[in-house]
Amino acid sequence: MTASPPRGWPECFNSPELQAYIADELKGQRVRLCGQPGPADLAKLAKLKLSDKDTLLNAQQVEAAVGWKIMGGYVLYEKLDAPPGTCKYTATRRWWNYKTNKDGSPGKWIDASPGRPKELVLVQSAEVPVGGPDARSSAPRASAERKFDHSDTVQQPGKVYSSMSAAVPREFKLFDAQKAEVERQAAVETARPQSEGCVAHEASSTRHVPRRTPVDVHELD
Repeated sequence: MTASPPRGWPECFNSPELQAYIADELKGQRVRLCGQPGPADLAKLAKLKLSDKDTLLNAQQVEAAVGWKIMGGYVLYEKLDAPPGTCKYTATRRWWNYKTNKDGSPGKWIDASPGRPKELVLVQSAEVPVGGPDARSSAPRASAERKFDHSDTVQQPGKVYSSMSAAVPREFKLFDAQKAEVERQAAVETARPQSEGCVAHEASSTRHVPRRTPVDVHELD
């Protein structure tokens, strides 16, 4: 069984395990809790024949019809029945669209594919192409089982918000001070003897030190 958003969102984003999974396994750039398109957006897409089997084709149709650009990445899930000692997060590859702000930067995300839950956590990923021959052939790293060694992690300080509170900020980032602490810890970990690690698609015993790249987080539009 899986759930998206993960339980306790958004405060669970501060979890070292989740941050490592997004940054290292998914190559996450931006994360957003994305709701279903509103009535005005759906009206613009009413004539399209969208499929619940092919999100890339759906995104291409939307771009051709209304000009919203394509974004590629993953749906982030929590595995509710994950065995102890394994990563409790998984993901599936997905494509969606986004509106462009006046300054040309990406704006509101639109996931128009049918048959989806009311809300999904979407992760924009550098390793999921949005066009060309590589779009369908890129292998999703996220589906592999992965162990997580908590000795590799650094507890990230940060304010905890309730997912039910109106005080949850629309956008928040990891701070430079946290990044510096991660880099310091990474240097310490690198000096230790290698032991069993947790890199997806890798059977050999290696030690993986999460890079903890800062990830932008956006709440529901």
